[in-house]
Amino acid sequence: MGQLGFVRFAIAIVVAGCMMSSAMDAALAAHKAKAQANPSSPDALYLHCRSVIFRKYGRSSGDGRRFIDRTRMVELADHCVRNGGRI
Repeated sequence: MGQLGFVRFAIAIVVAGCMMSSAMDAALAAHKAKAQANPSSPDALYLHCRSVIFRKYGRSSGDGRRFIDRTRMVELADHCVRNGGRI
């Protein structure tokens, strides 16, 4: 009976973990849905795209600054602006 109790306990832990994981995914999706609307002016949209690209693709220098290859930055920024602020 002791081994059966352990199996039930292990199954309960796995089920609880799966439920928590799906709840966290739902919370993340809700957080992303609340994101601000993309700017409408071309200059503001370009600045928005640059900041999003640095956050997503930039390499950290260790002192809080992020770096990205200049050619790649231009390609990604152009793509983002063409798509209305979506990468």
